[in-house]
Amino acid sequence: MKAFFGTFLVGAVVLSAGVAAAVELPAAEANLPEVLQGYRAIAPAPEGVAVRVRAGRIGHMEIHLDEGAVYPLKGAGGDVLGFYFDGHGHYAYKPEAPLDQQTFETNLSRYAPTLRPANHEVGDLFERLVVFFAAPTLPELWETGTGTAKPIEPASRAAFDRIWKRVTEGSYLEFDHLACEARMNGGKLQYVYAEIEGEKETLGYTLDRMRGFDETLTTFAKYQGTDVRFTRTLSRLAISREGEGSFVWTLKDAHLDVATDDNRKGTIDSELTFEAVRGNLRVGPLSLVNGRDPYSYNWASEKNRLRVLKVVDASGADVPFSHRYDELLVQLPHPLAKGERIVLRFSTEGAIFTGFGGETIDNYFDLFGASWFPRPFGWDQGLYTFTLKVKTRKPYYPLASGTTTAFREDGDHYALESSSTVPVEQPAVFAGKYKNHEEKADGLTIRLHSYAMANKYVVEVLPGLARELIRYYRDHLGPYPFDELDVVEVPEYWFGMAPSGMILLPTQAYKPRQDWLAAYLTRGAPRVVAHEIAHQWFGHKLVPASLEENWLSESFAEYLAGLAMGAGETDERRVVGFKTMFAEWRMYTARDCPDLPLKAANSMGGPDGDRDRWCLLYNRGPLVLHMLRTMVGEEKFFAILRRYLEKANFGPATTEDLKAVASEVLKVDLGWFFDEWYGEGGIPTIHVEQKVEPGAGGGFVFSGRLEQPEGPAFKRIFVPFVLDYPGGTREAKVVFQDKPVKEFRYELREKPRKVTVDPSENNLAVYR
Repeated sequence: MKAFFGTFLVGAVVLSAGVAAAVELPAAEANLPEVLQGYRAIAPAPEGVAVRVRAGRIGHMEIHLDEGAVYPLKGAGGDVLGFYFDGHGHYAYKPEAPLDQQTFETNLSRYAPTLRPANHEVGDLFERLVVFFAAPTLPELWETGTGTAKPIEPASRAAFDRIWKRVTEGSYLEFDHLACEARMNGGKLQYVYAEIEGEKETLGYTLDRMRGFDETLTTFAKYQGTDVRFTRTLSRLAISREGEGSFVWTLKDAHLDVATDDNRKGTIDSELTFEAVRGNLRVGPLSLVNGRDPYSYNWASEKNRLRVLKVVDASGADVPFSHRYDELLVQLPHPLAKGERIVLRFSTEGAIFTGFGGETIDNYFDLFGASWFPRPFGWDQGLYTFTLKVKTRKPYYPLASGTTTAFREDGDHYALESSSTVPVEQPAVFAGKYKNHEEKADGLTIRLHSYAMANKYVVEVLPGLARELIRYYRDHLGPYPFDELDVVEVPEYWFGMAPSGMILLPTQAYKPRQDWLAAYLTRGAPRVVAHEIAHQWFGHKLVPASLEENWLSESFAEYLAGLAMGAGETDERRVVGFKTMFAEWRMYTARDCPDLPLKAANSMGGPDGDRDRWCLLYNRGPLVLHMLRTMVGEEKFFAILRRYLEKANFGPATTEDLKAVASEVLKVDLGWFFDEWYGEGGIPTIHVEQKVEPGAGGGFVFSGRLEQPEGPAFKRIFVPFVLDYPGGTREAKVVFQDKPVKEFRYELREKPRKVTVDPSENNLAVYR
């Protein structure tokens, strides 16, 4: 199933007693293709039962079947895979945490205004409900042991078929893969999807303990000319993983061999080493595209198709598999114990050598972003070492992540080999009609890859800019994490990206200043370069442990880019520097950011959610880091970052880890700062009273009070006052407002000419 919604919202989900453990099939007899084929025949039982006043709860959803008929959904072998209800019922949904309630109600107002919450709860009547579960659950709703038998009417069956077609062909629910994985692997794996045809809104409810480990409530949008329903997230709550990790296995090492004879279609062979995260693992799920059709979201499209030819184990024995829904499900040769490793080899071929969106481009292709080789699902799919071989037909010049170990011309082809001995994620491959320029300095190789139309700006400016930025980051953050940096022009991107050891720049960043748009983008190109290079530390040397923690990548890279741009002599009439970036952060945060914390940046649904995410991560986040830096000082700020990177060491990290490191470096508990400025939203308004009076024993007294409203909006903050004296001397006094009303008093030797509160606007606050 393709994910068409955003990212998860934090929160806790307490599963009710109705969520049963997964039921294991007898593995010795189970055959993956046969099991899947049986599940794909899912249909309502021809006879159900009449029901009255049945109720069940799962997660934060209560379902009530007031009166009607319920029909179990069964596969060909009789396994119950869900149920269908036709009659009269109602539901109620209520998040528990205040932040979850806040984001839920904001999303409701945007995408489901007919659902009006009362006491943070929404409900609606419904006549039809379809529930799929990977493992049996909610028996109190569907078991047919009691009640009058009720044959399904043709009209009711037609209604089910209509809904199920919408679920499977509009949303591409991978129900057969999910049921097979849950029942063959057992344990606590579960995936529940409910489609509710409400009186006011049709909603989708998901409880996912297999892919995203979240609970979601969504509404839908269908756009003309598309073959998919787009979801609009109303609520997303993270589910506790209970020590099991996100997924059943992780990738530890990859040997990848890519070859194309026409730069359009080719082969991708992979030898992958996996490690089981949980025991008794019989089926392994992987992400792998079925194709790259630029005009369709349908995984079954034949355009630009990728086909799996074979999967074998280390001995060469065939491994059963299923490749659907942009997923690859493999049946393992034997049940894996927790921590056990296994080597599998995959042979694929297809016409996926396209541009980023699947378009065929005359002078370029990429293998990046989409799962072009099999790998585990999700944000924390794991970091892995790799070797990579790429063979392209001239004139397409190949580029790849990792350290280049070999490059040669082979007749009409180029052949490249690269590797990474440090664990990374998502190695990238690019090829095109590139002009290449290489420089070596300070033990680092920097290569630029652009097209023939690029002017000497590329060769003369970008290498030096990249080198100076790396020096700045190296001096402040520690050694550059890789041996090389490839700066690659990507013609169809309008944004920068940063695979390990690479930065990808849109074509506009390479062009001379030809018109107002090109001038604007060129003026911003150094800023993009600075941001993407910063990701080599915050994004690769340190990897956010979850999407909730993505500020550790994006906000840090953006703020560090600003500091790096401000470290040199920048003419801000021509190049965006720190002053301009800082002013933009403040403007967008005050004008456009929702009243939400950084930790909720990915919790908002729909197109407005993309704007919210950008505003929080790329504007509010840098301002929070600026507060931290000006609060603790330059030296200690970078000491915290260096220690944080050292501890991460090419691994996952969290904000809790950052809190611990900050407290370790500063020798004081700084947890409150992250709790209130990362974990909470809002911009405090501080009423300031101040005066300077003659002192009783001579000299002067500077005194006053700071006041914020009491309640959850209150934030602890260090407020600086700058005192300017006659003769040009200056002095700073800093007041720590640790309670809603804080009085202060300082004795002075002379009377200041002027007193200014926070003149450099260090704080994310409004002073009155």
